[in-house]
Amino acid sequence: QVQQQALEVSRQRLEKETVRREVGGSSSTDLLNAQVSFNSDRSNFINQELAVLTARQNLNLQLAQDPATEITVSDEMIIPDLGMNFDALFELAEQRNSALLAADYSRRAAAAGVGTANSAFLPRVNLNASYGYTDRTTKNEVTNQFRPPETNTTSKDGAVSLGLSWNLFNGFRDNITRQNAKIEEKISRLQLENTRIQLNGSLREKYETFRKQMELLALEQENVQAARQNLQLQQERLQLGSVSSLEFRDAQINLIRAETALITARFRARITRLEIDQFTGQLSIE
Repeated sequence: QVQQQALEVSRQRLEKETVRREVGGSSSTDLLNAQVSFNSDRSNFINQELAVLTARQNLNLQLAQDPATEITVSDEMIIPDLGMNFDALFELAEQRNSALLAADYSRRAAAAGVGTANSAFLPRVNLNASYGYTDRTTKNEVTNQFRPPETNTTSKDGAVSLGLSWNLFNGFRDNITRQNAKIEEKISRLQLENTRIQLNGSLREKYETFRKQMELLALEQENVQAARQNLQLQQERLQLGSVSSLEFRDAQINLIRAETALITARFRARITRLEIDQFTGQLSIE
C-alpha cells in the first residue's frame, strides 16, 4: 500500500510535468526527473507485488494447500493493550505458562516417587479372607421310611488370615532406590525454580521491550503525519513552480521511509505482544 501510494504520487507528478513541458512551463530536466522517479516507484511496486506473491505461495505450502490459494490479509494491525502491570502478568504466567506447568508436574511426580521408595521400609500387612458354601444331593439306593430317595447335605465354611511382613535386608537396594528418588525430587525442584526464574527474566524483557516499542510506535506515527503534511506542502509548491524536482522527490522519499518505519514498528510491537501472550498462556489458535 505504501508503494502504491508513492507510485500514484509519482504518476500525478509525471502527468503534470508532461503537461507543463508541452506548454513550455517546465524544463526537460524536471520532466526527466519525474520520469525517473515514476520508473523507480514502479519498479519498487512490482518488486513488492512479487514479494507478496512469494510470501503467499510459501504460506500455502506450509499449510499443505495449493500455492495459488487466495489468502485474505487484513490491512489493519491491531495491538491490544496489556491492561496490567508486570507483577500481574507474571502471576498469570505462573498459573498458565506451559513450561512452568510441565516443570511443576515433574516435581510432583518426583515427590510421589520418593513416597513410593519410602514405602519399601514400611511393614506389609496381608489380609486374606475366604468363604465356602456346599450344597450336595445324594441318591439313596435303599429307601424306606427312615431313608428318603435323596439326601441333601449343606455345609458352610470361612477363613480369615492376617499376615505381617518386613523386609529386613535386600542388599541396600531399597536404600539406594530411596536416595535416587530423593535426588530426582531435588533436581526437579531446582529445575522448577530455574524455569520460574527464566520465565520471570524473559517476560520482564518482553514487557519492557513492548513498552518501548509502543513509545517508538507513537513517535513513528508523528513522523508519518509530519512527512505527509510536508509532501502536501511540496505538492502545492510544485503547482506554483516554487519547488525543485529534487526537493519534491526528497519529500516523497521521506514519506515512504516514515510509513515503512511505522509499519515495521507496528509489526515488531505486535510480535512482542504475541510473545507476551505465549509466556502468559493466553495465546490461542482458532
